[in-house]
Amino acid sequence: MNRIICNFPVKNTIVEQNFENFKFEKDDIFYICDTIHYKLLDLVFGKSIVPKFVVGDNAALIEYPNKIYTTVHRGLELELKKLRNCLFFTHKEIQTNQCFNFLVNKKQINRYLLIKLVEYFKLVRFNYTWSGIGKQFDLTEIIDEWNMIDPLHTHFNDNLRHCILSPILLDKFFIHFQNVDLSNGVNVADYGSPTWTWNNIFKESMSETAVSLISESLSFEKSSVFTEKTLYSMFALTFPIFIGGYGNAEQLKKMGFDNFEDIIDHSYQYKETLFERCYYAFSNNIKLLEDLNHVRKIRFENLDRLKNNRDLLINGQLTKFVNQEINCWPDELKNGILSTLNHVRTYVAE
Repeated sequence: MNRIICNFPVKNTIVEQNFENFKFEKDDIFYICDTIHYKLLDLVFGKSIVPKFVVGDNAALIEYPNKIYTTVHRGLELELKKLRNCLFFTHKEIQTNQCFNFLVNKKQINRYLLIKLVEYFKLVRFNYTWSGIGKQFDLTEIIDEWNMIDPLHTHFNDNLRHCILSPILLDKFFIHFQNVDLSNGVNVADYGSPTWTWNNIFKESMSETAVSLISESLSFEKSSVFTEKTLYSMFALTFPIFIGGYGNAEQLKKMGFDNFEDIIDHSYQYKETLFERCYYAFSNNIKLLEDLNHVRKIRFENLDRLKNNRDLLINGQLTKFVNQEINCWPDELKNGILSTLNHVRTYVAE
């Protein structure tokens, strides 16, 4: 019988959060809740005995030398269930008054780069929220990427580098609550439920834009993570551009949704480095981000497609995809972990 080892409290699992000295057995299933980090995978696969299966519940794809079974059920399907009371504008009510939107709370490298690239390209037609946390960032790994891919400054000039290395200038703009605790220096921990923030903040601010710049939870890993940010984009009937994610646009299409590849140049998604994936998401789609008349016209012409994405989401396409993915797993893995997956679905959706 397979043991299930988990890094987060989940029923019917052995919970462990420090894997430095943990000893796996050869038939173990290692179930990773939340974001998958290379450092954890390196630690696990560097042991003398490694688990038989490694499963991640918050990614659709991760490029790694060893086999990782992934499912987006926690990242999207469960978030969707928590958002079942969200309100929407009809596509006939939609007005496009700004080119794009973005949402940034947590201090994270791709989100820092998103804001700095908005500044570098001198973009002005957008709605946003930003907690104000992370005006500066340790960019050692970004400089290493520059030195690897562009040592002669052929593509990324000195003006760009200077801008990225300078602190964020954009003003903080966030939901105001009394007695908000910012002491962790990473994020605003409690700013209302996802449904409340959608109905009261994002429903209007996002829906009047044409494009969502989606900065999902990731670092330098080559992985495609999906969270409520992607759901909000569909709710708002906006075109998705993923900032930093690896293969997100293709994975969205694989899940059965329109990724608007005839409108958005998604070639950024498989660039080698995080900086390239962020930079080319902007530069390859700059007209959508700066020309309001252009993007307003395109959005109006494609509202039926945008609405169809939202309808698919609401009517169970995501659950259908997740079940198809799990059914392709080896029987030993599927049978060994199915009850745990079902429990996590129930627990998180309550």
